[in-house]
Amino acid sequence: MSLEVFILFITCILNLSLGLFILLRNTKLLSNISFFVLALNISAWAVSNFLTEADVPIEVNSLFNKLAYLFGFFCVVSIVVFCYNFPVHIPISRLKATIFTSITVIISLLSLTPLIAGDVSRDSSGLHFTVGSLSTLYVVAFLAFLTAGAVRLLKTRKHSGYKRRQQILLVLIGFIVSVILGLIMNVVLPTIFDDFQTAKFGPLLTVVLVATTTYAIVKHGLFNIRLVIARSVTYLALIATFASVYSIVVFGIAYTFINEDSVLAREVIPVALAIFLVLTGPYLKQYFDKVTNRIFYRDAYDPQVFLDQLNKAIINNIELSTLLRRAAQVIESNLKCEYVLFSVFEDVQQEARYLGTTKKTLDHEEMLSLRKLVLSSQKVIDVDTVEARHPKLYAMLIKNDIAVLTRLVSSLGAGQTATAYMLLGPKKSGNRYNQQDLRVIEIVADELVVAIQNALRFEEIQNFNITLQEKVNNATRKLRTSNEKLKELDETKDDFISMASHQLRTPLTSVKGYLSMVLEGDAGKVTARQRKMLEQAFVSSQRMTYLISDLLNVSRLKTGKFVIERAPTNLVTMVQQELDQLTEAAKGRNLTLVFKPPKVFPDLMLDETKTRQIIMNFVDNAIYYTPAGGTIEIKIADNEQSVEFLVVDSGLGVPKRDQPHLFTKFYRANNARKARPDGTGLGLFMAKKVIVAQGGAIIFTSQEGKGSIFGFTFPKTRELINAN
Repeated sequence: MSLEVFILFITCILNLSLGLFILLRNTKLLSNISFFVLALNISAWAVSNFLTEADVPIEVNSLFNKLAYLFGFFCVVSIVVFCYNFPVHIPISRLKATIFTSITVIISLLSLTPLIAGDVSRDSSGLHFTVGSLSTLYVVAFLAFLTAGAVRLLKTRKHSGYKRRQQILLVLIGFIVSVILGLIMNVVLPTIFDDFQTAKFGPLLTVVLVATTTYAIVKHGLFNIRLVIARSVTYLALIATFASVYSIVVFGIAYTFINEDSVLAREVIPVALAIFLVLTGPYLKQYFDKVTNRIFYRDAYDPQVFLDQLNKAIINNIELSTLLRRAAQVIESNLKCEYVLFSVFEDVQQEARYLGTTKKTLDHEEMLSLRKLVLSSQKVIDVDTVEARHPKLYAMLIKNDIAVLTRLVSSLGAGQTATAYMLLGPKKSGNRYNQQDLRVIEIVADELVVAIQNALRFEEIQNFNITLQEKVNNATRKLRTSNEKLKELDETKDDFISMASHQLRTPLTSVKGYLSMVLEGDAGKVTARQRKMLEQAFVSSQRMTYLISDLLNVSRLKTGKFVIERAPTNLVTMVQQELDQLTEAAKGRNLTLVFKPPKVFPDLMLDETKTRQIIMNFVDNAIYYTPAGGTIEIKIADNEQSVEFLVVDSGLGVPKRDQPHLFTKFYRANNARKARPDGTGLGLFMAKKVIVAQGGAIIFTSQEGKGSIFGFTFPKTRELINAN
């Protein structure tokens, strides 16, 4: 077999085998398909290049010369397509696709003509090849496509993680080495020396490109040979140490101090040294393990120490963000990965929260798609094992530089959606996650599930407290604002009442004065009918006077100008005078007023005007709220310790639910409002204020439908009883 045939055979077998191997790993991935097409084109180019110089008719040599140019250009086209699909597919714009396709078609068609391929001739000295007039265009397009592919890989590498960057670097190295050597042997040297003998070695150089690219694709799926090397070195070093120590000690001692034929040299020293080596062996092995691990096995960690650190982080933190960041730091430091990221979902419609050792996030729609793809019973998903079974999931994980995805669910079940995910980046060393790593990650996931659920519940309680406090604060602010407005309105109302009362008091005093003069006959004789009407008018004006006085007193209470003016007062006389004014009103409503004045009653130090108003208010209320035919009894009692005034009626009574509010400002019972719509609700309020201000107390009992008792009592103190 000639050298050329051997080179062709090796080239085709290796390239096609590697290309087919990558394709069969996943026939749906565009990167695998484009790589297989590249291997096919390289093999086709190698065969065409070989047949160009074969001992065949000149027409066949010419045809394969053109095919060599064609498949050579197809190789670089395949490289560009591969670069746009490795490690993940990157869409290309319509304009770029049109330009790329047009150039490919033009150069391909021209490659089949002498304009690029040139001519082939044969004479007695052998074959002769000429370069086409447009060969420069071929070289420019060839280099432009190579540059485009390299730029694409560099841009992809810039936005990739450590693992992908290493893969792309290997592909770039393979491209650069193969292209440079290929151009030198197939283009540069033949063009300069007009000798194409060096081209026979060109096909063999393509194996560099295919082999490095194959290794880049499958690199992280190979077995962990570093561990084998590390352990081999450990045991070799251990054996060498033992052998050296044993030899030096035994022979050194025996040769220097002891006769070699003695029993001590032959038996005692070897046995003692063997015991010594057995005792010190584990310590020496541990030492060599540490040394070789640092050199060959940098990803080593103690799973128990790892889990202890994680448990400590979980126990010491309950707030979700702190818990996950601390857990991410522990996981990253032990597994030695590029990043650890947690994606927490509180609601399917809400965007996930991302917490971890990186600021990396995923688009909401992308994360939802990822959740649908991993909706299975598998908890831990390793990107290196999912490629063949789930190409879409694999592509999405590769795109986002995710090496391991873990569903954080309390119990597994088909169709169950996790509320949180743990995303792990590639290892910093470039190694894959081994079975121990995946088992530890699954244990970590089980522990984190409970911790995250507890943290979410704690956060929910905190948020509820915050929300509740905000609502309380908002309600308080609204109440304060409303209260301020009410105060302003109340002040405005008081100002109005004070002003109106003062303005009404003057003309009402004149009305009362003139009515009194007419009733006394100052304007002439008054008939009985006229007197009755005038007396009713006088009583009404008197009632109006008392109402105005109540309004003024309310205003004075607000401004602090309410003053009790005490003077000697005969309560019996005062009651009798007020009853005289109300007798006609009682008769008009067919009511009986009963009053039995005591013969002896002490004078009291009271504010006569205000007290008279209270008496009139109590009796007037009894008249209005007692049905026709009823009886109103007025009582005055001089007890041993106190004096009392009572108005007892058989009227409507006050409902029990209204009684606690009866003496508050502007309040009126429901039945009272129906019986007398024009009431103000100020009489009883002012009555209590006046009585209490003078040292007394209000008397009130009532039963709805059976009547009421209103009155007051004063204790017999020195301030109450007139000393005279």
